[in-house]
Amino acid sequence: MTDGWNDMKQQNIINILVSSCRGTIFLRSIDTFVELLGTSITTNYIHGHIIQAIMDVGPANVVQVVIDNANNCKFMGSIIIEEFS
Repeated sequence: MTDGWNDMKQQNIINILVSSCRGTIFLRSIDTFVELLGTSITTNYIHGHIIQAIMDVGPANVVQVVIDNANNCKFMGSIIIEEFS
């Protein structure tokens, strides 16, 4: 699952969490302002982090990816579906 939000300085943070029947755990947080140096969050940027999270938990263990409904996330979701049909 991803959860994006802005801090008090309006800088974007993306949290990545993993949920299972045993509960939800925090996997990592991405400070996009530091990584992107103020540039926009693209589909490819989000895709890279989601793919890394899928690989961290193992593709066989992933049954659903929950993302934001922003356009870049929607497009990234369709790419993920094609890669892991």
